[in-house]
Amino acid sequence: MAKARILIVEDEILVARELEARLRAMGFSVEGIASTAEEGIQMVEEFHPDLVLMDIVLRGSEDGIVVANKIRAGQGTPSVYVTAYCDDSTLERAKESDPYGYIIKPFAESELRATLEMALRKRQTDIQLKKAHDELAELARELRIKNAELEEELNLAHQMQIAMLPARFPNVPQGVPSWESALEFTSIYTPSGKISGDFFDVVRVSKDAVGVFICDVMGHNVSAALVTAMVRALVEEFSTRGEANDPGKLITQVNKVLSKIFEQNCAGVFATAFYLIADVSDSTIRYSNAAHPSPLYLSPSSGEATPIQSDPSGPALGLFKDAVYPSHEHSMAAGDSVMFFTDGIFEMEGPDEEQYSQERLVETVRKRIQLPTPQLFSEVIKDVRQFAEGRKMLDDICLVGMEVRRCG
Repeated sequence: MAKARILIVEDEILVARELEARLRAMGFSVEGIASTAEEGIQMVEEFHPDLVLMDIVLRGSEDGIVVANKIRAGQGTPSVYVTAYCDDSTLERAKESDPYGYIIKPFAESELRATLEMALRKRQTDIQLKKAHDELAELARELRIKNAELEEELNLAHQMQIAMLPARFPNVPQGVPSWESALEFTSIYTPSGKISGDFFDVVRVSKDAVGVFICDVMGHNVSAALVTAMVRALVEEFSTRGEANDPGKLITQVNKVLSKIFEQNCAGVFATAFYLIADVSDSTIRYSNAAHPSPLYLSPSSGEATPIQSDPSGPALGLFKDAVYPSHEHSMAAGDSVMFFTDGIFEMEGPDEEQYSQERLVETVRKRIQLPTPQLFSEVIKDVRQFAEGRKMLDDICLVGMEVRRCG
């Protein structure tokens, strides 16, 4: 084991030589003797000792306490004071410089040995702590860089998700200007974080019909966002084929593909979905449901807001690859509307952890059913937030409204 290296700063040469002899006899390596402040600082810079044995009273304008502070600030080398002075003022100044020890002359060899060994142990501990601190600081720096990169990627993912949502909605019948469209759409999309597991799309099915697809993928992480992208691609693909006019067939095909993917790589992942086709030529709504909350059919003339689906729904997407999803029908009339939503709107919790609930949602909508859809949606979200009393939104919120201006 290497000997501990000590520098002596002492202006009395005889005292310094005696200290040197004692230290060598104890097994320490004496790097040198400095008699002035300038020599002490210079020799610390040159030899880098483990410890400085510092006399407080030195010749010149600066005493040992000042020198010790300079050495500690410059090289980080600690000092042990050796002095004949023990008055309160000197002790107070010495304490403020945070020394590793304080020995009053004359002293016993055992006292010197114990003080130096304790100081060197503290020095070693401080070195280890500094190393650990530096390593943690480096890890923290790397983590900040990684977090910044992740934040940038999440921002990009968020922008891409927003870009996947409809920028404009199809006019019905095809070719008419927006103000003459038989159907008018409204949407609110509020992710609980940067990225979302909620998704919706409105696709043209025929000249007089459009399909409205809404889904909610388990989770709010990157994998959920990737699944929504897959679902969007599948809906677009199947909506241009024979499944376009049959919601049950489209949901069934989407489920088969997702089940195969999830079975291989994403066990336990699933998504709920609802697909509805509105055909203004025959005033008919056809739909299929994969464990998604049923949209509400709003009839302002009667003041009723009721779930479109009363029959049991099919299982969530991705769980059973052989599941078959039936299609159902519902009539629609001019002046009515359909409100699609994900479960984030009614699973918001209040102060007693009670959920807002679907029943409360239906009642809230019913009380405001005469409002235009954009205002209705704003009032619903306002009521949900008041119920939550400022609590953070834990799930994504997606609302889609389809107003029937005319049909038949």
